[in-house]
Amino acid sequence: MLKVFVEIDYRKEGDRIFVVFKIAEGVRSYLKEINFLGNESLNERSLRAMFALKDGAVFRRSAIEKGLNTLEAYHLDHGRPYVVLTSREDVENDSLITVQVYIHEDDQVTITDIRFEGLKNAKRFLLRRELEIQKDEIYSKSAITRSQSNIYSTGLFELVNFRLSPVGDDRSKVVLTWQLSEKKVRWTGLRFGVSHEDAQSDVITFDFTLEGGHRNLFGTARSISMRAVPSIYYGRLQEGGSRRLLNPRNEYTLTFTEPWVLNTRTPGQLSVSYAHLAQPVTTRELTTFSMLWKVSHRF
Repeated sequence: MLKVFVEIDYRKEGDRIFVVFKIAEGVRSYLKEINFLGNESLNERSLRAMFALKDGAVFRRSAIEKGLNTLEAYHLDHGRPYVVLTSREDVENDSLITVQVYIHEDDQVTITDIRFEGLKNAKRFLLRRELEIQKDEIYSKSAITRSQSNIYSTGLFELVNFRLSPVGDDRSKVVLTWQLSEKKVRWTGLRFGVSHEDAQSDVITFDFTLEGGHRNLFGTARSISMRAVPSIYYGRLQEGGSRRLLNPRNEYTLTFTEPWVLNTRTPGQLSVSYAHLAQPVTTRELTTFSMLWKVSHRF
């Protein structure tokens, strides 16, 4: 219903307000057909399949817009970054709508070279292995977007952008340049917390977390980090006892991460941990040493 009209009216009775919506729906519209003009790389049958709205169905502009988005995405993923789509709706007999879709595909574009700007510590090879579009391939927006996401997932960069630059006057050949801003390779962290664990014995716990590491060893995206968690207790451990200051818990963890295991995008992480616990955390002293190796892969 393309000619729907809505009017709002207000009526006040005492301390109450009534809102009245007056709706004039108009004539229901139907899709007569969709015509395509200017298409070269796809036939009309393939183009029509991108629009879920069938001829003779109730007209829904949202379905037409979704079809246009699908059509644009197809061209952007098949080497047509300069594609321009426009549409027009022609109405017959107040209810039949013919949609005219005009397609200007322009040149099919090939990536002739890939360059990187802003690199300081990261090696080029670790960026190239994250790319899902390569030199001498046709332009694909989704492949470039996935490549951008992969580069962000390394955790080495604050900002990852790209630009396309034509080679001379030939718009069908472009250079893909990645513009990168690296994070600092070394990092440190400190957290502090206080809690009152037992009102009867009046014990106050001070927890510290000390962290630090290197996120890009030798420019290869391998990382190493150290985490120390000491806890300080202050209070009476027994009712009627004197206040004491204790260090009953200390935990240390060393973690090494290999971002690519077996030459695939499969991160592997090795963690080595040491912990020492004493009263009042446990009834007797306890020392543990553990080692964990885990890998994860997204399918």
